[in-house]
Amino acid sequence: MELTILSTSCSATIDTRGAELKSFRDVTGDEYMWQADPAFWGKTSPVLFPNVGVLPGGQANIGGKSYPLRRHGFARDMEFRVMYQEKDRVTLCLSSNKETLREYPFPFMFRMTYVIRDCFVEIKYDVMNTGDETMFYKIGAHPAFNCPLTEEDRFENYEIIFPQEETAACPVMDTETQQFYSNRRRTVLNGERKFRLSYDLFPQDALVFDSLKSRSVTLASVLTGRGVQVDFEGFDTLGIWTPPEKRAPFLCLEPWAGCAVRYEDEDGTFEGMHNIQSVEPAEMKSYLMRISLL
Repeated sequence: MELTILSTSCSATIDTRGAELKSFRDVTGDEYMWQADPAFWGKTSPVLFPNVGVLPGGQANIGGKSYPLRRHGFARDMEFRVMYQEKDRVTLCLSSNKETLREYPFPFMFRMTYVIRDCFVEIKYDVMNTGDETMFYKIGAHPAFNCPLTEEDRFENYEIIFPQEETAACPVMDTETQQFYSNRRRTVLNGERKFRLSYDLFPQDALVFDSLKSRSVTLASVLTGRGVQVDFEGFDTLGIWTPPEKRAPFLCLEPWAGCAVRYEDEDGTFEGMHNIQSVEPAEMKSYLMRISLL
């Protein structure tokens, strides 16, 4: 079921399946979200929980037992319950059940709240541990934005811009072992705030920024200035992705808490993965993403 929330100048549509943001339009009706054309990529903004990325062998080693935890977790494929809805906001909830416990042994409540204001939508992620032992998880956002926004523009006319000067060396995935090595990195920014997009930037999946100072990123056309700004709180990593071989007309800006790819110094357990998140019994952790239209 799709739900639409409204402000005076924009609208957002959220699907209760996966609590996925499906549309974000301005007052003129221009669409900023990728519309899930399966010829390129059949998603718009999947929610990643309780896993980000692919686990070795598709298995999560948790507490000494192996669980078949799927790529990017199960939340994006499940129906969320509507807890609260008004004209400008909606809160959706997913709780652990027999299906989730087969893949992931922790009882939880996962709540997502969308609030729309003027020209931005704010998305809050709440993770509550409803069990009696420490709960480990990863969480991430995966919004895809039309790039270019107009037929007259080009993908290569867009820039990625950070508010602070960054020296960022992205880890390069070893295609044989499917993991990162700390000493294999590619410098993308060297005391700079921005770089121009090119499909050649993505030869091996996403660019992974795991040491940013900035907690905001902008995607904007050098011709028109139009695009989006994504602010993120509580997330430690930013992935930037498009399928280069398809020359797809979209770009994903993905805040993560917990990396999508394993590092060589990990111990093979889910609990020991890079930047793994944890929450104690009866406690809750929150994460925030804001998407603003430019």
